[in-house]
Amino acid sequence: MKALPIGVEFLNNLLLGEKDGEHYFYVDKTPLIWELAGTEGEVHLITCPRRFGKTLNLDMIRAFVNAAPETDRNLFQGLEISEDRAFCAAFQGQFPVLYCNMKDVNGLSFEEACEAFSSEIVYLMSRYYGFLKTSPRLRLDEQKTCQWYADMLAWRNEKGYRTDALPVPELKRALKNLSHCLERHYGRKVVVLIDEYDRPMYSAWVHEREDPGYLDRMGELMQGVYTELFRDNASIAFAVLTGHMQVDLERIFAGVDNLTVWGLDRQFKRDYLGFTEAEVKNMLAHYGIPHIADTMREWYGGFCFGGEFVYCPWDVLRYVDNMISPRSSKVPQLFSANSSSVGEIVIDLLRKADPEIRQDYCRLMNGETIRGRVIRRLTYSDLERADGLWSLLAAAGYLTVLLEAEDGAAILRAPNLEMRKLLKVQYKRWRKDLSVKGRLPMGGWLASL
Repeated sequence: MKALPIGVEFLNNLLLGEKDGEHYFYVDKTPLIWELAGTEGEVHLITCPRRFGKTLNLDMIRAFVNAAPETDRNLFQGLEISEDRAFCAAFQGQFPVLYCNMKDVNGLSFEEACEAFSSEIVYLMSRYYGFLKTSPRLRLDEQKTCQWYADMLAWRNEKGYRTDALPVPELKRALKNLSHCLERHYGRKVVVLIDEYDRPMYSAWVHEREDPGYLDRMGELMQGVYTELFRDNASIAFAVLTGHMQVDLERIFAGVDNLTVWGLDRQFKRDYLGFTEAEVKNMLAHYGIPHIADTMREWYGGFCFGGEFVYCPWDVLRYVDNMISPRSSKVPQLFSANSSSVGEIVIDLLRKADPEIRQDYCRLMNGETIRGRVIRRLTYSDLERADGLWSLLAAAGYLTVLLEAEDGAAILRAPNLEMRKLLKVQYKRWRKDLSVKGRLPMGGWLASL
């Protein structure tokens, strides 16, 4: 019986690694590479809630196309994509990869966030691609720039300091310059992969009160970064960005005219995010627990991506692990309780909401449907509107859209029992906050709790 890949985010570890002498169970999502790799010059943005496999899929693309010497050409042997030999010959191991993770680009102020971004840039330029400083294919000034980054990192590591913030103009063009250097070194176009693209903007919005102007300054910086990197950049073969929500796209991608957005309302030809019904049934059969299928669906299914219902992979893996582990509880649990960063925002929006909004919220907790408006491409100012709460909850996976009209009006429901209980957790925290302040509202609808 194969081991469960709980917490394994890198494809190399998942396919080649072992746990207690057993290889890991893998749900094959490799056909996603077909849909993305052949789109020359395109920039793809993939958004969905946390714990749905975005990082693993991004690493899968990196492992397949990477032209670095350490790339294992046999890694994909036996997987679906290996059946297309012509495609593999054209794309596997053929591209240098610029991989940037934005998850740590945050801070209490714009200056702190710039320091964090500078640290990521320094890391990329000096360690991940440190060989560029001696590449004979680079111009002398480019070699010196790479050497400067290497020296900066060495100094930082020696002193134990965080990298000082680079000037904003340098931050804006750093990734573009790196893509040019990689293309010249390899003589091939570059695949750009960026994980958690929305983290810097989310941090800016959360801490706007402490640092007024943080959100606007970060928006201007990110727009500059992506415009420099993606607009008219002949060094890029294709690019894939992942994140949790489509927020402020018109601002930060204002200068990018080759952007394709994949989200909850628009999905690929197949379900690459989340587990399908067939994939879950196959997993349950493998572990000898097909009898829990109905409970699994009730608790962890019901997410609607592009018209298809899927399961949260994290929840499925955790519940299967509990069921096959002798000493674990067999009772379904709130496995996603700590996987979302929107809890405090939900409480703040409930605090500001009209009584009618809170009544609808209670209906959702009770498994009922409501009618609301969902804004697919949010701005942070949209969250202050009456329907901002529904838009946020839908983007974060707490709600699923059952039916949607062209004007944005939608029939909404919590996708499963876990999400209903998590909605109730946030609501109780809001009530507790009001009770402490002596402002608990009265009304018969509170009896629904």
